[in-house]
Order: sequence, then structure tokens, then C-alpha cells
Amino acid sequence: MARSKQDIRRFIKLNSICSLLVLIFLILNLYIIFSLIVVNKKINLEINYFEDLLAFTEANYDKKELELFLLEESINNIKNIENKISEIKHTYFNNAYLYEQKVIEGTGKKKIVYLTIDDGPSAYTNSFLNVLEKYDVLATFFLIGNTSKQYINIYDKISKNGHTIGNHTYTHRIVNGVYRSSNIFIEDMLKQEEFIFEKTGLKTDILRFPGGSKTAGSRKKPIIEKLKQLNYGYIDWNVAAGDANGVDISKEGIYRYVINGTKRRDIAVVLMHDFNKNSLYALPSIIEELKENDYIFLPLFYESSKVIK
Repeated sequence: MARSKQDIRRFIKLNSICSLLVLIFLILNLYIIFSLIVVNKKINLEINYFEDLLAFTEANYDKKELELFLLEESINNIKNIENKISEIKHTYFNNAYLYEQKVIEGTGKKKIVYLTIDDGPSAYTNSFLNVLEKYDVLATFFLIGNTSKQYINIYDKISKNGHTIGNHTYTHRIVNGVYRSSNIFIEDMLKQEEFIFEKTGLKTDILRFPGGSKTAGSRKKPIIEKLKQLNYGYIDWNVAAGDANGVDISKEGIYRYVINGTKRRDIAVVLMHDFNKNSLYALPSIIEELKENDYIFLPLFYESSKVIK
């Protein structure tokens, strides 16, 4: 009987231990399950984060790809615009050449004036450009090398406004300058060619001698030979505005010089200077009068009969 009670106590003790172990096992399982849930949730959050990051990266990549595509399209459009501008210029100057031939033959209905403006850029160049734009007139600017900050952007503005840019040498130094030798002249001219190209992207092929070709004296012939080798033409003028000496001449005097000089000329090459304010003041009246007298204004081009090659 005593053994039975002892067995019962052992059984109860054993049962308690088993119950405790089961409870511990259940607690451990619950902890593990809870931990797995937390870990799984964390993993899911990380997966969602990386999925979002991947989606953002893909979207950003697509955006960059689109931006790159649009940039390439813009570059192609710019190139196409440049090509179209080149084609338009080619067509324009080709038509100008054909019309010039008609005028020479006496079959052109209107006469031609090549308005050439020397020695710029200067303080009045922008104002000259405004007048020309107002009257829808294209001219030719024979430019020198002016590195002053206030003038540096005018080179490109002249080009973008459709005017022809000619080479007038870099220094324009006549006395003890460019005419000391043909090599010195060409070096100075090429320096200006490079300067203009740097400012406008255009290569010049028409030259005006500082002071006119006669000023070159005995140097003229060897200079011209070198110009031919460089595919340059040069041009003087057959009508002068008389404005080379600053403001010594009135706007009325400049007007008379130009209008009287163009009479009985089917093709007039007019010389003006944009450093003279009276030339600026006279320019509107000159343009109006010449247009009334059946002149059309053209910018110079290399193939023109007036450009000596």
C-alpha cells in the first residue's frame, strides 16, 4: 500500500515534469513562431524596399534613357538646322550670282548695291545693325580684331543677323604695320581669319585691304598671289561715303556722297565706316533713297564679279 502511494507520487511528479516540459516546448515554439513572423515581416519589408528601389531605378533609368534620346534628337535637329541654313545660304548666294549676271548683261530690272561697312566693331555697330534690321537690308562688315569685352559678342551677332563678314586684317595698322612685307600682311590676315572663326564659326574668304588695295603699293602683287593660294578674293569700292575721318563730315554730306556716287552705276560697292555716328544718322535716308531708285541691297559673296580672285 505504501508502494502504491509512492508510485502515485512519482507518477504525479513525472507528470508535472512532463507538463512543464510540454509547456516549455510550447513556449519555445511560440517564441520561434513569433520570431519567424517578425523575421518574415522584416524580410518582406526589405523585399518591398528593394522592389521599390528597383522600380525607382528602372523608372529613373527609363527617364534618363528618354532624356538621352531627346538630347540626341535635339542634337540631330541642330545639325539639320545648320545644314538647312547652309543650304539656304548656298541657294541665296547662287540666286544673287545669277541676278548679278543679269544686271551685268543689262536684263535685270533692279540695280544692285553692296553696302560694305569697315573697321568695326565699334561703339555704333549695334545701332547700325538695328537700322539694317529695320529696313530688312543685308550688308557686308569688314572687321578687324577688337578684343574689348563690350564688342566681343558683336562678331557673332553680325553673323547671326545674316550679314557677310569680311577680313580687314587683325591690326589694320597701315603705317609701319601690315605693309612692311607680304608675309607680315598675310600673317596678320590669317590671325584675323582665326579670330573671326573663333567668334562666329565662319571662315572668311573675302578681304579688304586696309586703306584699299592701292595702299599696299609694291606689296600688292605678292600679297595677291598669296591670297589666291589661300582661296581669298579681295574687293575695293566704287562709291565712298567720305566718312573715314571720324565726324568731320555731316550726315547730309555723307548722304550726298553716296547717292551721287551710285548714280549711273548698275552695281555699286559703297564704303562706309561704323565708327562714324554721322554715317549712322545718314544710313536710313540712304537706304530709303536707293530703294526708291530701284536698288536692291545684297551682302557680298565670293563668287561675285566685284570680288577680285
